[in-house]
Amino acid sequence: MNVSPRARREANLSELAPKPISVWALPICALVTIASVLGLVGQGVYDEETLNWATQARGQDVGNLVVVVTMLLSAYGYQRRSHRAGVVRLARQASVSRLGLEDYGLG
Repeated sequence: MNVSPRARREANLSELAPKPISVWALPICALVTIASVLGLVGQGVYDEETLNWATQARGQDVGNLVVVVTMLLSAYGYQRRSHRAGVVRLARQASVSRLGLEDYGLG
């Protein structure tokens, strides 16, 4: 039987894709969004810090918001059995894990 590579990928993805992925993505995205928006618009959030550190923190807040959008879009696509969204989720998770390891001097 001749099965196209795309059909094979979709069949494999449908077996592996967990249904409740948005159950975790939504609360995480909500918390990160709240913290980042408060960091960007909140008065006095970074007033006690040096200018350099405060600038880095604001940049991280912007980066967090970009990651939230990516996370939500890839979670939605993965729920709809998109192979590309699965790859984006995997790459995002790998980059987040790598960054976490670098924080501890292990990356």
